Amino acid sequence: MIEQDFVLGQWLKSKRRGFNYSMRTLSLISGVSYSYISLIENGKRTHPTDEVIDKLRNALDVSEKEANFIKSEIANSSKNFIKSSINELTTDQIRLLKEYIVKMKTD
Repeated sequence: MIEQDFVLGQWLKSKRRGFNYSMRTLSLISGVSYSYISLIENGKRTHPTDEVIDKLRNALDVSEKEANFIKSEIANSSKNFIKSSINELTTDQIRLLKEYIVKMKTD
């Protein structure tokens, strides 16, 4: 995995501090909850949605190019995590996962 949780949390903290914003201030400006911002900065949430990244981007005056880079890092990290996780599954677990995916598609 690309140590993405460190990269994302540090990126956000650096940007926020560059504006001298507290996490609460960033929360008020961006519309992203204080607790979620804290989780990102502390590496506990490593895959926020594009919507969350866009809200933070707008609040922190981040360029679209930089935001797209962050989004691609998150996507790459997710793919790597899924690949490594699948390799650890048993045949029965893979079968159950496939059944669950099919069920999700039909619901």
